[in-house]
Amino acid sequence: SQQTLRITLMVIETEKIIHANTIGELPTYDNKVSPETAVKDLIPEIEDNIQLPGVIIYDQDQFVGVVSRRTLFETMSLLYGNALFRKRSIYTLYKNFGINHTILPGSMTIENAVEIALNRSLNNLYEPIIVEDKDQNYQLLDMQVLLLAQTEKLKQANQMVEQQMNIGQVLTQTLDLSNVLELILENLNSICQYEVAAIHILRDKRMK
Repeated sequence: SQQTLRITLMVIETEKIIHANTIGELPTYDNKVSPETAVKDLIPEIEDNIQLPGVIIYDQDQFVGVVSRRTLFETMSLLYGNALFRKRSIYTLYKNFGINHTILPGSMTIENAVEIALNRSLNNLYEPIIVEDKDQNYQLLDMQVLLLAQTEKLKQANQMVEQQMNIGQVLTQTLDLSNVLELILENLNSICQYEVAAIHILRDKRMK
């Protein structure tokens, strides 16, 4: 069913966010429209897909610009906005209300992208980011997804520090090598995901 499909997609996107290191690894959207697309034909598509941050305008293969969800619905809610733009092309709306969105390479780290995004003007602060891949294709990254990814990275870093502190505390309480190895193996997977690992311990005179 449609609900099951949405739940599955949410799970997949959550997994991508958890394991991502660069913005190119995050969930993005590449919904493309031509400049002639009527606004009235575009509204249902964006209303039905609540996760869609906007659309990318292409004139054949030439990138034109982006109209975000926020820009579209804010424009339509203006006095006479619906009457003026509903039957007109998305390009007309873009020329009147579109902004220059930030374009970042997909290889950029999540941390650097967050810093750049949060330094934008207040009006553009929550606009989606355009992610450019190595083939110069463009996709839209929702600002909320980027901030969620940053939060996840900070959470993982805090967990790593906590695990390292736990290991350090226990190591100060025992010199028994078997206990040391058991402790390290117990916590190693929390610090660094692995299938096969090798541990090299330097023995000193206090170890038995």
